[in-house]
This record gives sequence, structure tokens and C-alpha cells, in this order.
Amino acid sequence: MSPDRTVTPVVVEVDRTGERLREILARAGDGPFVLDPQGTGAASERIPDAGNCHLAGGDPASRQVVAQLAGRVCSLERDLESLSAEILDRYEEVSLVHRLSQRLASASGEAEMTRIVVEEAVRVLSADGAELWLGGGGDVALAAAVPAEPAQGRTLSEQGPLAALREGQSWTREATNGGEAVLATPVPGDGSAPLGVLILRGNRDGGSFRTGSVRLVAALVSLASAFLRQSVAVARRRADEDHARVEETARQIQAGLVPDSGAVFPGVEIVGSRLAKSDVGGDFHVYLRLPDDSIAIALGEASGHGVESALRAAMVRAVLLADSRRILSPADLLRRAQETLGEELRRAGSQVAVFIARLSADGQRLDYSGAGHAPQIVTRADGRIELLEPSGPPLGLNARDENWDERSLRLAIGDTLLLFSDGLIDAVDADGNQFGLDRLIRIAAVRASADPERACELHALILADLERHVTGASCADEITLVVVGATGSRPGPGAREVRW
Repeated sequence: MSPDRTVTPVVVEVDRTGERLREILARAGDGPFVLDPQGTGAASERIPDAGNCHLAGGDPASRQVVAQLAGRVCSLERDLESLSAEILDRYEEVSLVHRLSQRLASASGEAEMTRIVVEEAVRVLSADGAELWLGGGGDVALAAAVPAEPAQGRTLSEQGPLAALREGQSWTREATNGGEAVLATPVPGDGSAPLGVLILRGNRDGGSFRTGSVRLVAALVSLASAFLRQSVAVARRRADEDHARVEETARQIQAGLVPDSGAVFPGVEIVGSRLAKSDVGGDFHVYLRLPDDSIAIALGEASGHGVESALRAAMVRAVLLADSRRILSPADLLRRAQETLGEELRRAGSQVAVFIARLSADGQRLDYSGAGHAPQIVTRADGRIELLEPSGPPLGLNARDENWDERSLRLAIGDTLLLFSDGLIDAVDADGNQFGLDRLIRIAAVRASADPERACELHALILADLERHVTGASCADEITLVVVGATGSRPGPGAREVRW
């Protein structure tokens, strides 16, 4: 050992930097310098970037050079260690992204994706548990959890995770003797609002979540967000395509619920129309040519709206068309429809109101029966009004067979039959006032005439008055109107369907 080594090292517990400096001096071999961790020697030089560590021994000039070199080596080694840790963290992050990408790509929907996310989060960060909540504002739902637990009845009430969701910033709670560590990381969304929040609870080593953990979770939720948003977009696109197919099928069904124009029936003039807020609904009307050359006009409306309502209406219409080849009586047609469809309609919670009017081949006799329909109207040529009341409940109200009465009356040239759905008299104006049955009766009575071809004129007048009534409001229901004029022995001009 050199005789110049005059400073006795102070025996103290040194930090990691001191240990590294001792290693550096040891590698330098036997020499005049010794580490003074606390700078207590009379002749010592502070080592840069090494805290309070000093170098003692040797002459001042040499000591200063060696101290500078030792500090530089210490700094480089510290940088190398930091870089190694960064590379290791990045490797963990890349490995996580690669593995998670493969698992999410093979997932079969949002439920499986959310389960994979919480499983990977627990595994990679050695957490005791994890929860993934999706949604925004007050509508946040538990999508997946480890350990698994029922989502029903669970609400997110913790202020820290709620703040992370609201502000889009990670939130942590340190592990304490009385509580576990918590890390809440927002799941990024399309815009500024997060898609949800991932919550990690408890670190298996008992400590808190480190900065590296926060970075790993951020990478995990970013990747999960991309896959979840893509899954939602695909599901929405498929739902839109399915909806479009259903709507197109329903429109085709609806088109079949409206008769074609042009059919000629002796003794009558027929003008019909349907108005609907949607292309799909439960109103229908059909003209049935019966075996004895008489004509039956059926007008019906299925309860509800949309595709299901249109399907119920189509079912009833199909049964009436099939049975009209051998059944003449309106009441018997209703009974047969109830026998065929009553139980199915009742189970589906659907009802179909139907009014059937049968006109003789010469247009002078009217037989009718109504199943739960609003009173229909006959306007005599001299202005008198007769209401045709229903004679029983709608189809599907009861499972048992029903018995509807059938009534008859005589028609003369110029008499007019008005058939309409509830939507006509229930239509409201901007103030909520209904069009009403009385208003319809007044129009029919004022325009009474012996003209055998007045059906088209009366039909146009009613629709014009209805249009004035609903100006500034929207029709909440479908409206079907059929006007039938008795022309006597003269052939009618052919059934017409008017678009409005």
C-alpha cells in the first residue's frame, strides 16, 4: 500500500452511488486514493454527480482529475443502468402489445375482449384484481372483472376512478397499512371523452403501482380501446345492415297490404289511400272478389307499430284472401280468421281490428261485420248518416272462438260507404285537438249528392281537410281511408289507390 495513503476511511453505511465508486477505485488497483463517503477528511475532493462522496489521498491536482473521472464513470454507469431499465420496460410493453393484439384479434365480441383485457392487466402487473367499466357520464357499466363477479346491480361510486373517467387522467392511490394500492386508467375514446376506465386493485408484493406500471397500463388500454371501438363499429354496421334488410322485407310486406289500382267491380266506385309516418305499419285494406261475384272490402289495423305490426296485418290479410274463395259471410270470415290466428295473436300480445263490408254484385245490398273497429259511416244521397257499429272484439283479444253478428242494409245510387282506420279520427293538430268522428260526419253529410261517381270527390275533400288539420303537427299513427260509392247497375271506373 502507498505511504501517501494517509486518510483513514470513515466506516459508515454508504448508498448505491458510494458502492459503485468503491468498485471503480477497486478496479483502478492499488493507489494513493481512498473514498471518503462523508467528506470528513482534511484533504478531499468532492466527486461530481456522486452526492456527498469525496475522494481523499494523493496530491490535490491528481485528486481533482481522478475525482472528475470517477464522477464521469459513475454518471455513465448510472445512465447505462437507466437505459437498461428503459429497454426492459419497453420490451415488456412491446411483448404485452404483441400478445394482447393476438388475443383481441381472435376474440368473438365485446364481452370476450373485455375479459381478455382485465386478465392481461392482472397478469402483467401482478395485481390482485381488475375491473373494466365502459360508458360515460352517469351511464357506466361493469364490462368485466377479475375475479369474475356479477355486473348486475354494480355501480361505480369511487371518487378517484370517477375523476379519472371524467378528466381523462390516470389516478393512483398508494398502498397503506389500512388499504390496498389502486390504479385507475381511462380508456381513450374517439374524441375527448374516454370510453371507460380500467381499475387495478392491490399489488401482490404489497407495494404501490410504479411509474412503469402506469405506462404499461396506458399501452394496454390504448390498444384495447382500438379493438373495442372497431368491434362496436362492426356490430353497429351489422345491426344497420340487418335493420335495413328487415325494413326492406317489411316494406315489401307493406306493399302487399295495399290493393293494386285498376280492378273493376260492378255496381261500385272505390278510392283508397294510406298515409303513414313510416313505410312500415299495421294498417291494411283489401278487396276480395267472392264466388258469387259480390265484393268484400276488408279494412284492418294491427296493434303496435313497425315490422311486427305489419307481419300481423299480413297474416290476417292472407287468411281473409284464402278463405274468401269459399266463404261469403263477413261474420264467417272473421270467425275463421279468429280460429286460425286467435291463439297466436293472443300469445304475441297483439290484436287486429277488422271491418268487413260485402257489397252485392249490383251494389244495392251491404252486409257487414266489425271486430273491434271504430264505427264506419254510410252517407245517404240525401245527407242522412248511418253508423255501422262493430259487433264483437278484435281478433286475438281472446283465445277462444268468438261470435260476431252480421247486419245488412240497402244501398241506393249516390249512397257512400266510408271505411277508415282509427288514425284518421285520432289525428291531432298542433294544439292536440283530434280530427274526430263528428268532423268526418259533417264533411260526408255536407257533400252528400246523388252523383253516382262522387266517391273520388269525397275522398279528396276528406284528405284535404285532414291536411289542413294536421298542419304544424305530425301524424303519430297510420291513416287508411277507403270511400265506396254505389253506382247501381253501371260498372264502376275501377278501384283507385291514391298516394298522399
